[in-house]
Amino acid sequence: MARALLERGDEVWLAGPGDSPRGAERILRGDEWDRVHWLKMDIRNDTDVARLFDDARPDVVVHLAGISHVPDAEGAPVKAYE
Repeated sequence: MARALLERGDEVWLAGPGDSPRGAERILRGDEWDRVHWLKMDIRNDTDVARLFDDARPDVVVHLAGISHVPDAEGAPVKAYE
């Protein structure tokens, strides 16, 4: 999705723990990462989320964080909720 948005000319902001996402090299190429705004943050923290919105001023938000495998989510409901 990030690549498609970059190709369209959109400004792309990504956020998560760490200095880059796990498996970053499988997500985007180096030149693409150079055009992405990465914000190290905890999406469960209201202050961090408010800072992201203040900095990015997004027109659209696509939330892809979470447990996508239903049996894993059912087995760890608190973690899935967080």
